[in-house]
Amino acid sequence: MMALMDHEYLPVAKTIADWLRQEGHAALVEPTNDRGVHTVAFRTRGHAFALVAYEHDPAFCHVKLGYGLPAGANDELAALRIASAIQASMKAVKVSVAWANLSVMFEVEQFLSEPGRLEGIVWRAVAVMEDAARRFFDDLAAVIPSPADRFIETMARELGVAENER
Repeated sequence: MMALMDHEYLPVAKTIADWLRQEGHAALVEPTNDRGVHTVAFRTRGHAFALVAYEHDPAFCHVKLGYGLPAGANDELAALRIASAIQASMKAVKVSVAWANLSVMFEVEQFLSEPGRLEGIVWRAVAVMEDAARRFFDDLAAVIPSPADRFIETMARELGVAENER
């Protein structure tokens, strides 16, 4: 998708991109659809985020953080349970697992007290999504077999060793 130039931004996306630049972040605006929805991509603290701008609703702020699932993640139900548990405990963070493309998305939606007043809200959303992501991957690591476990399992299958003989 091609990024928009400054003069092509709609007002809300331009306000967000300008604010992120003032905060010291490179901001890239990409049109999401022709109904006035744009994604403002930026990087902070080692993670790539997207802030969705709704031209028709400038007081609505939608921040996203996505990752690919790690190699060895082969239990969709476990990933969904972990996502659901985190979402239930954190309330403000939506966690969704897209098994078809082996990814997980963390999202926070907020309404701003004043359109364009992003300070505080965005950084709290960033912090809570980073925490949710850390919890998700820590919990997922506990159910993903380690590389050593996968090696032993593969060798045992190749050698015809029954599970109760290992």
